[in-house]
Amino acid sequence: MRKFVGVLLSVFLVFGSFFASYAETASDGMQVFENIDYTKTSYIRVFYNGSELEFDYRPQSINGRIMVPVSGIFKYLGINVNWDPETKTVNAWNDETSISFVIGSNRAIVNGQERILDFPAMAINGKTMVPVRFLSDSMGYNIVWVQTSNILLMSEKDILEWRYSGYEKVEPYKEFEVKYINGVNTQESRYNGKNHDVKFYDLFSSDGRLVADVPEFNVANYGTGWKIHSPFVGRTYWIDIELLSGAYENSRLYGYDNMSVISMNDLAESANAGNYIKIKVEDHFFDLDMWNKVDESKDSSMAAINDPELIKGKIIQNHDTLLRVMVNDRYDSVMSMDSIVLPLLGAAKEDSYSVLIKDPKSIFNWSDEIWNRLKGEKPWIGMTGDMIAVQRLGKPDKVSKITTKRSVYELWVYEDEYLDSVYYFDKGILTAMW
Repeated sequence: MRKFVGVLLSVFLVFGSFFASYAETASDGMQVFENIDYTKTSYIRVFYNGSELEFDYRPQSINGRIMVPVSGIFKYLGINVNWDPETKTVNAWNDETSISFVIGSNRAIVNGQERILDFPAMAINGKTMVPVRFLSDSMGYNIVWVQTSNILLMSEKDILEWRYSGYEKVEPYKEFEVKYINGVNTQESRYNGKNHDVKFYDLFSSDGRLVADVPEFNVANYGTGWKIHSPFVGRTYWIDIELLSGAYENSRLYGYDNMSVISMNDLAESANAGNYIKIKVEDHFFDLDMWNKVDESKDSSMAAINDPELIKGKIIQNHDTLLRVMVNDRYDSVMSMDSIVLPLLGAAKEDSYSVLIKDPKSIFNWSDEIWNRLKGEKPWIGMTGDMIAVQRLGKPDKVSKITTKRSVYELWVYEDEYLDSVYYFDKGILTAMW
């Protein structure tokens, strides 16, 4: 055993010098965090630019948010603090930054610009606390939360970590150290001289949620409910044009190469079955820069989507993911999942008419004249129930049916907040409506 320990120590000395030199060469423009004890403690430890910070009141975890004391953290950041007890306002400043926020409010003013906090500042035991994400979103600090160790890393630069991860019992590897950049596992360096560059996978749930950049050795931890390939990729849908409607008579589709918006008029002109647009899903992915250009609701969720821990290795909600699609066999486009995820998931249901999984012309044997009338014309006498359902994008809310010796009568009701729409059928043909 002593002989083994002696050999192991010599291996550590040899490769320890290698890692030190490697970290120096790889740390240009980065803050290197080394020699940190990652043993989990009962309290939260904060490291800033490589050094552990001491507080007179420890950081707290409140409703899943890491809260840090204002006076303590701002002192280390070189920011002056003033407290106004009457208005419960914190004013902070240095030569480059001015900050103002009120206890209990999720709004802050940073250098004259309003910022929205994902969680309000609060007073705990007489100490003013702010969510650490405020330092990231509003002040530009890189933040890495190591949950398994209760450790928070902070820096103005990108964060490079070397973590010794101990002994792994899987041959042929032995002792190893892991390289992290901004909390993302990028490489494993083995003390027996072998290097293993980590392969990453994107995992998808059945409803289109995404776990990005999962290291290969962690894929199994997500269980059978996740798959490597998105359930939407490779499928073709026919989507009602209204679901693709965006702002200013433009669609929610953008050219993949140039990110130019595709107009609704161009889509309508290329539709081949009423208002249905053919869309083949080529890829399902997440790209922050592209998402910022595509998603029209980004202002409400930008704080969440810019969180690097959410982007890398955490679940990204389906409405924040992107689809690369071929539209009408003509436009190579990209769009956000956003509100379209539920229609896609319900496309196979019999009562779904907003999204179809087959060419509508193969489902409904109607003439081109009928399809053209369905594009924009109001309901007309002589329509069938399927025509009404296609035009209204669904079956009615209420149906009454009476069968007599002479005929079958049906009353369809589409309920609305102010006025119901009623359709009366005789032998399946619309004869009256009101």
